[in-house]
Amino acid sequence: MKLIIQRKMLMSMMLAAVFGIAWLGGSDALAKCDLKVTFIAPTGNTVTAGQAVTWRLQFKNIGKTTCKANRIKLSRYSGRTGRGYGSAIGGSGNLEKLPALAPGESVDLSFVEKKPPSKGTYTYKIRFSSPHNDANNRNHGPTKTVTFKRSTTRRRPISRGKPKSVGLCDLKTTFIAPTGNTVTGGQAVTWTLKFENIGAGQCAANTIRLRRYSGNTASGYGTAIGGSGNLETLPALAAAGSVNLSFVENNPPITGTYTYKASYSSPHNDGNNFNHHPTKTVTFQAGAAPGPGGGTPTIPPFISTGPLPNTPIRPGGSFCLPSSVDLVSQTNTMTLAMTLDAGGFIDVVAITATSGTYTFFIQNLMPDCSAPLGSRIGPITVTYGFNYAGSFFRGQAICIDASRLTFTAFSVSGIAVLDNIIAGALKDNIHRRVDFELANRMNSLLNGGPLPGNAVARCNNWILLPPNVAPGF
Repeated sequence: MKLIIQRKMLMSMMLAAVFGIAWLGGSDALAKCDLKVTFIAPTGNTVTAGQAVTWRLQFKNIGKTTCKANRIKLSRYSGRTGRGYGSAIGGSGNLEKLPALAPGESVDLSFVEKKPPSKGTYTYKIRFSSPHNDANNRNHGPTKTVTFKRSTTRRRPISRGKPKSVGLCDLKTTFIAPTGNTVTGGQAVTWTLKFENIGAGQCAANTIRLRRYSGNTASGYGTAIGGSGNLETLPALAAAGSVNLSFVENNPPITGTYTYKASYSSPHNDGNNFNHHPTKTVTFQAGAAPGPGGGTPTIPPFISTGPLPNTPIRPGGSFCLPSSVDLVSQTNTMTLAMTLDAGGFIDVVAITATSGTYTFFIQNLMPDCSAPLGSRIGPITVTYGFNYAGSFFRGQAICIDASRLTFTAFSVSGIAVLDNIIAGALKDNIHRRVDFELANRMNSLLNGGPLPGNAVARCNNWILLPPNVAPGF
């Protein structure tokens, strides 16, 4: 057994030496995820009895490695401790999905309790579907103790005259941001709607989705803002109650006219069914569109961010060598500024980036590359800038037929020395991501929508853009 352990330690040391990385020796020295969970709503320790409550918790990774995805359940316990039998909020199957969180990332999860207690003191506590253990197991199991009390608002005296009809909910919904009917294309937009109960009865809780439709009417196919699963919780609203809900559209159209409309997961009918389905029509403008006469119109800077698939590093080509590794948990964020018809060359776009950030981990592999070996190394962060020029081909789906990218900055932190093969793979990943962003933006501008899901950013005959095309960019 001692000989086996010594051989494993020797293998780890050899693999670490290949990449110029100090061998850490034991698991205690490895960086870990550290998930911190906090109740953020409702605030205070007193809650109005008899009204729906939205419990909101923040999950933040304050550690050094990615926290794994999980599913979360919120339960209510009688008294001041989270012990004994707990009633699941929303029923036993009400689990909220907690996504994987990279270092520094956070997410808020909400649980709507439609029928809370009418009085008494209770403690709320979360549970993980899969056991969660990390660098600090004392900061991701918070409890919140509250006391439910009836509202102290006095009821109006009952009229002795004609009997009054039962009060009805009357939900009024209004777009409050952005204002106006013109929006800068290509930049993230936050759409905010106000939901206000102007009736006499309580409006039930619901979930809301925002969709974008092409043209001046909300008809036909609508694109869900944030993806098909992006639903915002609308809590129950008492008479005169109101709440604002926001939807962030990270990659809006560059140009064109579109109509936005909110929809309800459960059909909503109340005292007035004509004031809670508003639409907002806006026109996206991005300076001048690329035209046949050349020139240098620009698209305002926008942020490209998102995870990237694993990158295999195989120095032996298709063969697995002891120095083979995978680059995992990769995220790339860059702010891009585009100049159309760069240098007067039609359909050539120049792009600059001055604040790019690429974060990843190195995963050592078994000698046959069949499985991971040991813990991941990282996070490693590359900060970079570049100048880029790319030529696009107009068709049913835009593709890039030639491009070049020159780095103006490329610095590494989190590791003593970065292997040249890995550095080359990172630069190629960045180049390909910029090709995709250009193809996607031009497809939205010229074809009225993003690239189809099966489209490839580079044309089949892609080449390196010659230096005499758009020189100086």
